[in-house]
Amino acid sequence: MEENTSNSEILSPLPVEAKEDKPFVIYAGFWRRVAALIIDVIVLALFGALLLYLYFEIIAKMGYWGFVIGAVISGTYYTLCWGELGKGRTVGKLALNIRVVTKDGGILKYNHALLRFLIFNAFFLVQALNIIISISGNQYVVGISLFLFLIPILIYILAYGLVVFHPQKRGLHDILAGTYVVRSKFGNEAIRESIDKAIALDVDNNKTKKAIVKTLLTAFVVIGGLFCLVFIPSRNVFKEGPSLNEMMEIRSKAQKKYDITISGVTFNHSYASNENSFVITIVTSKEPEKLEGVMDGIKDMCVKNPRLKSVNAIVFRFVNEVNIGIFRFTKNQTRIFSLDEKNINEEDTHKNIMEFNTLKGY
Repeated sequence: MEENTSNSEILSPLPVEAKEDKPFVIYAGFWRRVAALIIDVIVLALFGALLLYLYFEIIAKMGYWGFVIGAVISGTYYTLCWGELGKGRTVGKLALNIRVVTKDGGILKYNHALLRFLIFNAFFLVQALNIIISISGNQYVVGISLFLFLIPILIYILAYGLVVFHPQKRGLHDILAGTYVVRSKFGNEAIRESIDKAIALDVDNNKTKKAIVKTLLTAFVVIGGLFCLVFIPSRNVFKEGPSLNEMMEIRSKAQKKYDITISGVTFNHSYASNENSFVITIVTSKEPEKLEGVMDGIKDMCVKNPRLKSVNAIVFRFVNEVNIGIFRFTKNQTRIFSLDEKNINEEDTHKNIMEFNTLKGY
């Protein structure tokens, strides 16, 4: 079989220590891959920022569909770079001297490269479903939305964390796609020899199974810790405030009456000031001054709700977001209405946020 890289790139055969009992030294480690990923995120985000600068108005009108633009750009970038054009190397991987290969050390075909990208970014499908569910305002499906919030975390841990424990430094997407990330200085023959040695030392893939178990345990600890951190301290607070059903009822009524999109309603408690606030997040391109009537109507709904008597402030967050997947610009404006013996005091805050928000390849 011919080598798929030039002779100048094949600098090293399989090292002596790898031939004996450590056949894994040719694989790219966790931190090297993370560094390459960060570089790729920056490259794509800069390209996305340029697109927004040139075509902001057009993309802004697309709403959530603008995300498709980033998905196509990101998918094309990784597919071409992992395929014949980039020979398994994105800009980040080229900088870190690593590449993606098949089990025989060859270059991925374009359909194979696209499959690897889709597997790694499967959580974005979950995220999209989560957005649809959360905006629907149906109190029965919001519980599903909360559950779906944890799935991307689990996928990320399996994709990133498994690399830490796996003997061949493979993530979940590598295993499912049948790929390896190796150091570029090793040629195809060294890679094939290493994999053969690994198979010989790893009877019935016991080490791989142990790595998956360790990663799942890590995921359990992380997700359990997040649950304890977020939900347990708040359980007494939620007893004082409105139920999820009541919050969704206010949300649903407001959306139907004023023809607006409310992406979230939350009941928050500040331990520092011992005050409660009811936060309503409205997705809109309009300025808050044009929604005074909407705010007054929602405030009346909240004041009349007996379960909101413990609320010290009603907070309106106005979010105007342009997101193309590889870059996101968010304009946040907040109106805070403090409730003090039925007197309402108003406070304005403004915040513009630019974020690197790219579909990834690791």
